[in-house]
Amino acid sequence: TAALAGAAWQGWLAPAVGRTPESAAPKIYSFKVVKTYRHDPKAFTQGLLWCNGSLYESTGLYGRSEVRELRLMDEGNIEIIRQSKLRPTDFGEGLVESRGRLLQLLWRSGEVVRYNAEAGPDGKLKQMKKRARRPLSDG
Repeated sequence: TAALAGAAWQGWLAPAVGRTPESAAPKIYSFKVVKTYRHDPKAFTQGLLWCNGSLYESTGLYGRSEVRELRLMDEGNIEIIRQSKLRPTDFGEGLVESRGRLLQLLWRSGEVVRYNAEAGPDGKLKQMKKRARRPLSDG
């Protein structure tokens, strides 16, 4: 998300710094699927984030929203290392990392749940007590 926001910002700023439209055109990347993994069919994935050597998933739906730290196993399975569930009244959405913390946006409430997260076997995934309100702005 931050990379996309940065790319959009640079594209918007391009004429102001003298770049020509051709040099401001977005790059087109290709991809190749090298492995697939089984995924929880009940998880309503809203965000995926690779951070500190772990894959984090933010899931949505009222009563089922959470953030999970996942391990991709050799045989195509996914192991949930740790998870933190949201309140039943919360609907989790996107997930980003900022200043060493994970931030999960909640749908409709405009709140952001902050997590202290440390990847790995001795790591942690713990919600911070205080939530942020509307930290994002388009202007």
